[in-house]
Amino acid sequence: AMDVAIAHFKAEFEDCTLLTMEYKEEKSLDSASGWAQTYGAEEGIVLLSSFEVDDKGGDGSFNPGDTYHNWQWVLVRSDGGDWELKTWGYG
Repeated sequence: AMDVAIAHFKAEFEDCTLLTMEYKEEKSLDSASGWAQTYGAEEGIVLLSSFEVDDKGGDGSFNPGDTYHNWQWVLVRSDGGDWELKTWGYG
C-alpha cells in the first residue's frame, strides 16, 4: 500500500518533497473499514504523510514554502489483491 501511495506522490505532486509516509494503526483502524465499505472492498488502509512544497507552490494547489503534515492516503483491496489508491488529502 505504501509503495502505491509513494508512486502516486512522485508522479503527481510536482515540486514537492515527501518527508514521511507512515502507517499509524490507531488512525487507520478508526476509519479504514468505513473506507473499504465506501469503495466496495474487503480491506482499507489509511496512511499518513508529511511533505514540503517548494517556493513555486507545486502545481498551484499548495501554499509555496509550506510543510503539510497528516496528509491522508486511502487505499483499498479485495481478495488479497493489489492496493488501489482511492483518495488523498486532509480528513
